[in-house]
Amino acid sequence: MMRPNLIITVSLLLAAFILLFSGCGDAPTDPVEQRGTLVINGIMPSGSPADSVWIMLDSETLGTFANPHQTSVFAGNHFLEVKSFVYVNPDSSTDYFSAPQYVEVLNNQTVIAEFQLETDIPIAPYAGAMAPDFTVFDIASNQISLADLSGKIAVLYFYSFT
Repeated sequence: MMRPNLIITVSLLLAAFILLFSGCGDAPTDPVEQRGTLVINGIMPSGSPADSVWIMLDSETLGTFANPHQTSVFAGNHFLEVKSFVYVNPDSSTDYFSAPQYVEVLNNQTVIAEFQLETDIPIAPYAGAMAPDFTVFDIASNQISLADLSGKIAVLYFYSFT
């Protein structure tokens, strides 16, 4: 009579032998690169298109381009920021901003992302933005503001109770 450990060992060796000499199927093929097209359009407060747009895609600055700008990107979710600068004269410009957006681009599809540009910096909260300053009380009734925590690691825990 064989011992249980010996039976398991022989079974594992037999399975490894079969896998080694029979193969595990076809070798993987090179993945197909899935790409889509993203059209970025900045709209001025007057409703007219901006002349040019400065674009940041997934925390990488792409640069300044004629508006609208079309680019090929990998399919998936992307984080976009758009700005525009209007030069009144060579020494002065007016900056226009828009809240960032998440945009999903599908394979072989074109997505149009429109940004409403304003002269004021958009107020957070939105994903990826700096949090606006606020003041709260901790459980010991001490007043704490976000500015007090600047440069420190802070964990905010939001909960609800009834």
